[in-house]
Amino acid sequence: MSRDPKHYFRQSTRLKNYDYSESGTYFVTINVDNEGNIFGKIEKGKVELSKAGEIVKKEWMCLPEKFTNVRLGEFVVMPDHFHGIVILSNKKEGLMNQAHTENKTWILMKNEDDILGKIIRAFKAKVTKLIHENGLKDFKWHRNYYDRIVRNKKELFAIKNYIKNNPLNWKNKM
Repeated sequence: MSRDPKHYFRQSTRLKNYDYSESGTYFVTINVDNEGNIFGKIEKGKVELSKAGEIVKKEWMCLPEKFTNVRLGEFVVMPDHFHGIVILSNKKEGLMNQAHTENKTWILMKNEDDILGKIIRAFKAKVTKLIHENGLKDFKWHRNYYDRIVRNKKELFAIKNYIKNNPLNWKNKM
């Protein structure tokens, strides 16, 4: 049985014709595909992370060690999703197309396609592996992620406030 490509085509949420290897600031949101509060819970406007949530936080904070042209801005691990700011800078030296090991660091190059996508894929893969190793075998991320190119300081300020206030605005799912 063949599938109708019109019916199964998934529309990209990414900006058409934009070079995601450009230096810049990006706001990303990554959702869990599973139902439930995998990463923790919100109590009195604060996030109390589960073991899985701690893994997400730790791996996110490790990204600048793994990708030397990445800096991180504000971020929050929510019970069923994640928000973070990624700042990319272009560097002209480094390792290309090598698998990350404990002793290697990736420097993603300007001439590589979709640097932001490579970073998010590496993050999601590592988190998934570690969460599975910790007993949550059915954990999986949503297929894609959402990104927004931050264009100015006013927008960055609004996004930072959104991230900081996300736990306060959370409505617990029952």
